[in-house]
Order: sequence, then structure tokens, then C-alpha cells
Amino acid sequence: MNKFYLLCVSFCFSYFLGLSQAPTHVNLLSHVKIAEHASSIWGYTDPAGIEYALLGTVEGLRIYSLEDPTKPIERYFVKASNSSWRELKSYKDRAYVVTEEKDGMLIVDMSKAPDTFTHRFVKNYLDEKGDTFVVEKSHTIYIDEDGFIYLAGSAPIGYGCAILDASKDLDQPSFVSAIDSIYFHEVHVFQNRMYAAELWDGLISVWNVTDKKLPVRLSDASTAEQFTHAAWIEQNRKVLYTTDERDKAPVEVWDVNNPTAIRKLSEFNLYPEEKNQTIPHNVFHHGRYLFVSWYTEGVRILDTKDPRNLIEVGYYDTYLDNEIGFHGCWSAYPYFKSGRFIASDIENGLYVMEFDQNKAAFIEGKVFDKKTLAPIIDAKIDINVIDHHVYSSSNINGEYRTGFSEEGVVFIAVQKAGYKPFLAALQIKKDSIFNFDVAMEPLPSYPIKIRVKDALTNESISDAQLSISNEQFQYSNLSDQTGEFIFQNVIEGKYRISAGKWGYLHANISELDLQNGQDIELFLKKGYQDDFIFDHGWTQVTDDAKVKFRKGDFSELKTPFSNYPIKDMPDDIGDQCYYTNNYEEIEDAWKLNGTLQLYSPWMNFIGYSEVEISYNAWAYGGGAGRFSRMYLVTPRDTILMENVPENFRGEFNPRSSFTYNMAGKSKDSIRVLFHLYNPPQTAFTEISMKATLDKFLAKGTIISANENFVQNAFEVYPNPAKDFVTIENKSAQELNFTLVNIYGQIMSQYSIDGNGMAQISIQNLLEGLYMLKEQGSQQIKCIQKL
Repeated sequence: MNKFYLLCVSFCFSYFLGLSQAPTHVNLLSHVKIAEHASSIWGYTDPAGIEYALLGTVEGLRIYSLEDPTKPIERYFVKASNSSWRELKSYKDRAYVVTEEKDGMLIVDMSKAPDTFTHRFVKNYLDEKGDTFVVEKSHTIYIDEDGFIYLAGSAPIGYGCAILDASKDLDQPSFVSAIDSIYFHEVHVFQNRMYAAELWDGLISVWNVTDKKLPVRLSDASTAEQFTHAAWIEQNRKVLYTTDERDKAPVEVWDVNNPTAIRKLSEFNLYPEEKNQTIPHNVFHHGRYLFVSWYTEGVRILDTKDPRNLIEVGYYDTYLDNEIGFHGCWSAYPYFKSGRFIASDIENGLYVMEFDQNKAAFIEGKVFDKKTLAPIIDAKIDINVIDHHVYSSSNINGEYRTGFSEEGVVFIAVQKAGYKPFLAALQIKKDSIFNFDVAMEPLPSYPIKIRVKDALTNESISDAQLSISNEQFQYSNLSDQTGEFIFQNVIEGKYRISAGKWGYLHANISELDLQNGQDIELFLKKGYQDDFIFDHGWTQVTDDAKVKFRKGDFSELKTPFSNYPIKDMPDDIGDQCYYTNNYEEIEDAWKLNGTLQLYSPWMNFIGYSEVEISYNAWAYGGGAGRFSRMYLVTPRDTILMENVPENFRGEFNPRSSFTYNMAGKSKDSIRVLFHLYNPPQTAFTEISMKATLDKFLAKGTIISANENFVQNAFEVYPNPAKDFVTIENKSAQELNFTLVNIYGQIMSQYSIDGNGMAQISIQNLLEGLYMLKEQGSQQIKCIQKL
């Protein structure tokens, strides 16, 4: 019978103390630090049983014998063209090495090891007709059990892969065929099935290569991050493993029993609840274990007894520095009969280790509602002992599968929004399954009434946007004609309460503990505010079919950029802002071609003499002639507020604030424009243009009851215009004007008598923005040429 204990059981405490540091189950036997950086690694065992480590490096190939695994001996070095990528495999008593340089394939004869080694480079291969085919470089290599060599990502032929036959001549393989229509980053072949990692297309594809001259594509599937890097299949089950070379990408597990319709079984995430930048690289299956070279996280060993539930049972961190990204463990080789395995680290060289064959203790069950018995989807499950955690979640049927690398008493913590946390302790055993179902008790819920009023008149405000929110829940609606709305069944907890309407400033209660039914009254002051927690109807106009502004919280980004803002302003309400949708896009099509304009809704400032505008903005990138500008727009004027400063610090610019005297201007129709422009002739030559906007605020002030102000010196209309504009001099003195384009080039100059006007032709100007500058007062008005 399965047993479980409540969390408070005291006799568990001494056991937990013993596991304050999780065992790694891997013992380091030796480490060889080399002068240059390393890349891939493979192994070889000679007829006498001596094991060898074949280490690819920037400078060439290094071969170490492991008679004494605690003291590797370098037996042979082959100097080759410098390359950060050097991949290798062995077949019989030969090593085959490829690189991105034009060395061809390095073949090393190890038949007389450890005393004598010889090598040659091969680029030219003959087919059965005697025709010559040249393969100068390849990204990766695989050799199947029949001696066929697959060179992936090759050139000048074999962009997918070139297939060679080494079964008849180990030192001069013959050419069989090539796939050139699509790029393969890596292939794995077993029993005439080829599994190809199509990196750029993000696919794992399955091929029938029974006829090596005519490979046939059977099926494909998209991998998690659509950057498919590596693949490896088990030899005793039709189970395939893949990785994507992306931050926080999982190891994915596939059922390939039907090669024409493969299906995903599960995935393993190293740190699913944390924000570490961790990138899986290569995978190798041996026995019941999967060895994963996980860059900065070293070698991770997963128990694959149940392919639906991979559990980490051992690891060794070869990279102890704090750098993130493409550093650390490149590859591993777990196939020595001695049980030892080797690994390569980019910065640290060769590692020789042994794994104690630790086995996982498996836990599985269902999570369901205690009252309704309905399954609970996406409940978060944490199996832990002190600081060692294994995370998982329940599926669409409420089922979960997880486990632990140790046996004994472990904690299980289950959380789901809307339910009380569940805590217990379980007694688990290695190499067995502990079945444990979790019944979760729902939290109580209550009706919440919100009433919205004008802070000055105390009148009810209808159609105000209302929000009750916390990290788990979001309730939203509009106030009715009485200024009220009742939210039914709000689950108890601490919430932020917010209300807003265009024409008013936001009202906000940052935290309110809702433990029963409550009536809440909010008062809104006049003004215009948008922290982008509500949808107030900003609009955009663009020349580009792809690049647009989006309103969000950056949560879709997979890259933790340090040079661009990736969080909204910390001192506003909520976590939303506007930003361009091309942060992670690297293709030219996402660089913004032409104009992108973001307009605020119209604002009415009748009764006010001045308008105060403030916001936080950021922009970066673009080609020569680009600009990122903020304008105040009226029916007759487009007033430049600022050129948004560029910065590469990963944060918004300091707050921008402007005050404008509105005497003589239209006050009932004002809006703000965020205008990005990337000239088509230079748009694709530089980094893509990006921008963000947050914490918008506009308020009116009264500085005189009589509004007795000096009028603007001149007016321009119509604006925008296609053929002609009229410049009206509203002063008594003659004024002199200069018209310039966005590059500062002078288009024309004019003089207009006092209180006079002139009609100016703009028919010959190109479409776009121009600036009309009055020389005396330095006043500037923007003209939009249609």
C-alpha cells in the first residue's frame, strides 16, 4: 500500500537535512585543459580494450588514450584549418572528422593505436560510374551501422546531406547521393530510417533511406522552438529525442512507430520555473539513459524508462563560470563498455567521468476538484527536498507524471489559481511508480460592486473600463448607465482595482484584500491618461505589412534582451505598454520599411489655455535618414515635440514633458502621434528599427480667464496637402520662411508681407514630411505632402 504523510510530520526533518545538496551521481575521473577551445567529442575502443577520446578543437583533432582514465595521454594531434565547429564519428578503426572549413573530411587510421596513427584529407569522391563529386566542408557527420556516412549541411553539394559508402574502402569512401533541396543541421540514421534536424525550418523529418540513392521523405513535425538542432533514436524502442538550440528549449520525446505520422510523447525542461538562459545542444541515448550536453549546465543524464516521463538522475557541470549562452559543454560520448563516459567543454577541454547508473523514482496521478471531481488542467506540481526541485504540471485530463532522483520522503506541493495550495509528503522508491491523486479544495468567491463617479461633479460615469486583477485572475467590464457594475464570483484574494475612461485620469487601488462581498467607489479626475491597462483605442497607420505596434507585457519574448526595454515602466499601473512586434525578428522583412505611425485617440481641451503632455518613449535602429518623433497634432498643425532619443541601455528614456500654449489653436480635436520612419533605400542595411511607448498623460491648465495671448505668428493650411498650401502671416511684420525635408535639405524659401498670405506649390515634392521654419521666431510647422 502507498503511504503519504502530512507536511508537518517531524521525523522527516533529519532525512531532509541529509539531502540539502542533491547528489550528482557522476564522478569526475580526470580533466584535460587545452590551450584552444574545444568542440565535439567521440570515442573509440581498440582490440586490446583501450578506450580513446577523440576531441575536436579549434586547431584540429586531439586523440587521448584512457588506459588510466585518471591520466589521459595525448597520443596524436592532427593540425587542420582553424574552425569553431569540428564534428566527428568513428567506424571500425577509423575516425572521420568534418568542419565548416574547406579541408574536406579528415580520416584517421587508428588500427595500430596507441603507438601509430596516420591520417589523410579527402574531398573528392567517385560514384559507381566513375564520376567525381566534391565535398569540401560539412557541418556535422553521422555513420550508420552499415558504414554509410551522412555529411549534413555540406558544400558545394549535400546542403541537406551527402551520403558516402565507407563499407568497402575505409580510407576512400564512394559517393552515393546527395540531398540539396533543404538544409539539414544534423541527421541520425538507424535501420534505414534517417531522422533529419531541419534547423532553419524548425522541423524533425523522417526519411526512408533503404535505397541510399533515392531517399524518400515520410513525414515531419515542428519542434518546440522551431530551431531543430539534434536528433537521436533509441535502438530498442521507436523513441526519438530532439533538441532546439534555443534558450530554455526542452528535450522533446517522439513516438516514431509509425514513421509516416510521428507524434510527440513528452518533453523535459531543465529549469521550467526559472529564468536562467539555458540552451540544450546534443543528445545521445544509451541503455535506459539519455545524455544531454546542455551548454552552461554541463552534462545532464535523464532516466528514459518511461518516455512519457523523463527524470534527471545525474549530472556534472563542466562550466562553472557565470556566463550564459553558447558556452560550456558541447557534446558527450556514453558508449564505452567500461561504463565511463567523456564530454567536451568549449572553454575547458576534455572530461572523463563515470555515472553510477542511478534510477529514478516515478510519481504519477490525477489532480481534480474536491467538490465536483472535475479534472484540473495545468496544476503546478513541485516535488522537492529542501533546495532540490522537480517541476511538472497536469495535462488536459488532470493527469501528471513526475519523479525524483532519490528515494525516501519527499514533499509534493500542488498549486492552481482558484484553489487552496495542497501540501503533503510521500515515501517513494527508486525504479518504481508511486501513484498519488490530489484533490484540491476551491477557494470561496464573492460578488464585488464597483461604482465610478466624476471627482468634481460627483456624477456617475458610464462606460468606464473596470478591472479587478492579480497574477492569477483578470476580471473586466464596463460601468452601466448608473456608473456601476457587479462582478459575480470573484475568487477571494488580494487584487488591484482600476477604472479608466478616455477623458479622465485613472483611478487605482493598488492592493485590496477581497475576503467577502464588497462595494467599491472610485472617483475619476479630468484629464487623459493611458498606462495601457485598458484599450482606449489608439490607432496606427503603416507602410509595412509586417511591422506594427502591439500592446503587451513582452511575455512572448524568448530572448532576455539587455539592450532593449523588455518591461513596462515600473511606476505605472499594470504591466502593459506599446512596442513594435519585431524585437526577435532577424529577417530583413521585419526591419520596418517606410512609415509606422501610432496615434492617440482625440482629446478635447476646450476651456483650457495650456496642454501638458508627458510620456516615456524609446527607439533604436534603422538606416540612414531614419527618425523617431513625437508630434502634437491638431486639425491645422502638426507640432514637433521631440526626436525620441536613442539608447542601448535596455531601458526607457527619462520622462519627456512638454507644455503648449493653445491660444488661437483648435482645442477640441488634439491627439499625439508617435512617428517612426525608416527610409526604404536604407531600411535593410542596418539593425531593425524598434520602439516602445508607455505612461502617457495629458492635462489642461488655465492660466488666464480672458485667454489674452499672443497668437501664433503664422498658419499653414490645408495640412496634409497634395498640390498647394497656404501660408498666412498673422503678424504685422514681414516673415521669412525656409522649407526643408527630413534630411535638413532646403527645398525652397519664401518672404510674406505682414498680415499677408501666399499660396505655395508643393506638386514637385516627394510624399512625406517637410518642416516650414520661420527664421525670426524659429517657429516650426510640419507639412505632410500626400
